[in-house]
Amino acid sequence: MPTTTARNMEGRPVVSSVAVTKSGTNQFHGSAWEYIRNNAFDTTNHFTPRGQGTPFLRQHQYGGDVGGPAILPKYNGRNRTFSLWLMSTFKYIKRTLQLSHPLTAAQRTGDFSALLPSQIITDPQTGLPYPGNIVPASQIDTFAKNTIGLYMPLPNQPDGVTLSLLEPNPIDGNQVTVKVDQTVGEKDRLWFRFYWNKSQMVPITNFQLSIAHRAHCSRAMPLLKHTHSLLTLLTSSRCPIRARKDFRRYIRRLRRRSLWE
Repeated sequence: MPTTTARNMEGRPVVSSVAVTKSGTNQFHGSAWEYIRNNAFDTTNHFTPRGQGTPFLRQHQYGGDVGGPAILPKYNGRNRTFSLWLMSTFKYIKRTLQLSHPLTAAQRTGDFSALLPSQIITDPQTGLPYPGNIVPASQIDTFAKNTIGLYMPLPNQPDGVTLSLLEPNPIDGNQVTVKVDQTVGEKDRLWFRFYWNKSQMVPITNFQLSIAHRAHCSRAMPLLKHTHSLLTLLTSSRCPIRARKDFRRYIRRLRRRSLWE
């Protein structure tokens, strides 16, 4: 039963989810499902420029499972061995609205006069303010200037200083879960579960780069559990009173033992 918890900036848990894997039965059964999201069903947020519409969003999460008794050559697992196989695929593409303030065309030539009087640019060599808040062209590094021109877009909003971009954030993932239950005897039961997940995504950046970086994540989680029943209750309709008395006697023994300990 894996549990995941998301935490906010203060470290307190805000979201918790628990996943329970069902078991196979004596009858073969299966199911299929799909979960869909589309920006046609969404509304714009507070920061979306007027007339821009909702960001592009496509999400498809689909899969299926099949389970039943384990049938092998010369072995019939009915009432003893059960298995369940589950596979799912996750595809997510969303264009996220990113707002930033890159260098304007004038600032790329060293003209920062528009920042006066709130911000004053000083000469790092002398510590004195540049006249008119303008950096001389001789002090601008050529490599830095060319890099900014290649990878930093100009502002595209009416205020002349804001850049608004809809940047894609694709995520692909696959998940496989296998569970096997084995009845050893009347009081013992074993079950084994193997979980495998692989995903890849493109992190969001403030500026569109020519080469996208994909982050890959893969993990496997095997789990083996043994269950032993200490008491077998009689559940037949002929003796419900006897079963109830046996259970009460067992509870009293546990209480006495806990008091002595």
